[in-house]
Amino acid sequence: DEEVELAKQIEAAVSEAVSTVVIVTWVTDDPTIGYVEFGATEELGTVTPLPSEASTEHRAVLLGMTPQTDCYYRVVTMDGEDLVASDIGVITTGTPPGGVPALEVVGSGHDRYTIIPMLGQGKAIAIINAQGEYVWYHVVDSAVELDMYRARLSNDGKSLLYNAGSVSGD
Repeated sequence: DEEVELAKQIEAAVSEAVSTVVIVTWVTDDPTIGYVEFGATEELGTVTPLPSEASTEHRAVLLGMTPQTDCYYRVVTMDGEDLVASDIGVITTGTPPGGVPALEVVGSGHDRYTIIPMLGQGKAIAIINAQGEYVWYHVVDSAVELDMYRARLSNDGKSLLYNAGSVSGD
């Protein structure tokens, strides 16, 4: 039996913009469709969306990881009707930037993600998990004089929209 290896040059890096986001890239000899399985343990448990078109250069964005957590991942590529998986790799996510406050969960609620605008020392939009941990954030430049009051996911789920205004209503 010859071991099939479709994914080559597999690389994972923590995003420079958001330290809880991991970007996985890989190359295949022929155009294929593939995805990444990932999670905080070797059990994985989360899957990235399938791309709509086959390619030889692949990129997957891993969302939902928390700060300073090991992120286990493996690339899965479709070879016709067969799935071929790479070995499991691991990378550690970074820390949120300064100015993003520590959060504390009080009581119980849902088990989903929450999008929140943050005001105070720093200005940011964040996505937190049910345990009150950051999984994504966008820190707004301190030179911006407006405050963010609302944040929502776009209808297609691919963007985060927020509105800003001044306290005086200007």
